[in-house]
Amino acid sequence: MYKTMAKHVVYNIEYDTDGEKVELPDRLEIELPDDTDPEDVEQLLSDEISNITGFCHFGFLIEGE
Repeated sequence: MYKTMAKHVVYNIEYDTDGEKVELPDRLEIELPDDTDPEDVEQLLSDEISNITGFCHFGFLIEGE
């Protein structure tokens, strides 16, 4: 069955680069299934930022919150 996806925009991402000079995106668009539990959204977005960029982070903001 096809799941509909909701687009989330995260920005102002504070990366943990361990002092390494790296160009990383300040803004990402990440899709999650529409039926994602609202309590899980922030953690899933956090995981996806690391999966996409290969870097951990200290925090981010979610557009619309």
